[in-house]
Amino acid sequence: MKECPYCAELIDDLSDKCQYCNNIIPKKEKVEDFEAKNITESEFYEPDFPWNAVSIIMLVLCVLNILIGFYKIMIYENYSWSQKNAYVGGDAFNYIINSNYGCAYFTLAAVFAIFCIGCRVIYYLDVIANKK
Repeated sequence: MKECPYCAELIDDLSDKCQYCNNIIPKKEKVEDFEAKNITESEFYEPDFPWNAVSIIMLVLCVLNILIGFYKIMIYENYSWSQKNAYVGGDAFNYIINSNYGCAYFTLAAVFAIFCIGCRVIYYLDVIANKK
């Protein structure tokens, strides 16, 4: 006999429901079963190739290319004393050149973002495939 945790009445050891209060009795797990379900750090698989580090590097390169692209598009001065992102004499040509540079840097950022996501996917697929 065991005691119902809700109404404190004595009930049969094998019953799943209390006959007095009609509450479902939670089953107690053994400590060994609970420890078997948890994965310890020594059992966690770590891939040979450092996919996490590569994905972080790709993410940093992606952000860097986005910042450089915005710098090329937004920062422009073509004065005799100060020239920033000025390549030729005409303003219109410089705007065209800088917008092309910006598009190129944004494209590179997209490529690095795709590589970053790919590295993360490969890492997780490798971990899942080698799970014990």
